[in-house]
Amino acid sequence: MFPLSLNGMGAVEWNPLMLVAAFLLIAVIVVLIRMMGPKGAVFKKFRVQPFLSGNKASEKNIVHADNFFWGFTEAFKKYYEKMFNIHSGQLNDYLFWFVFSLALVLIALYAGVYLWA
Repeated sequence: MFPLSLNGMGAVEWNPLMLVAAFLLIAVIVVLIRMMGPKGAVFKKFRVQPFLSGNKASEKNIVHADNFFWGFTEAFKKYYEKMFNIHSGQLNDYLFWFVFSLALVLIALYAGVYLWA
């Protein structure tokens, strides 16, 4: 019997013991393949340098996030200014708005199910 199989009615039924056995078999195969790999690999900090168009990596070549996302932040500058003023930095405020929003969504879902039932 396969981990997932079709019964006579076309429905899929699953066998948890076969799924565990398949998982263990795959894990054993992975370990065996890993054991065939090189022994005693030494990991050095600067063993391989990244390729930066032929330039050596230095502080001059680093693209900071401010520069990288400049167009995005500039396009949404008004939004970020409003959000910066609204946010208090207090976890309690964020949790309150999360629970409040979740309650509204659940009420809307419940009302929708109730009205359509």
